[in-house]
Amino acid sequence: MDRPAALTRIEAFEAIQRLLEPGLGAISFVQHAREQALERNFNIRDVEHVLRTGHVGTPSWDEHFRNWKYPVSGTDLDGEELTVIVALDPAWARITIITGF
Repeated sequence: MDRPAALTRIEAFEAIQRLLEPGLGAISFVQHAREQALERNFNIRDVEHVLRTGHVGTPSWDEHFRNWKYPVSGTDLDGEELTVIVALDPAWARITIITGF
């Protein structure tokens, strides 16, 4: 299977904004991200804030899961720096939180 093209930073940001529409419930956390949230004291509201106001960085290809991962950096609701790594699937209306730091 060929590697799909990555979204540009702008396309990724726009897709995230669409997926954050109220009522979609598009955000899900993998187990690692849930563990990181507990260890590093951030929650879904902090993640939503970063996704709404942060900056999308350079994507990287994950060969194991065969998807693009996008770093989104900003600040949480307390003004602390937070970067979340997400996998986007606009076709399935999903933002998967892989980790946060």
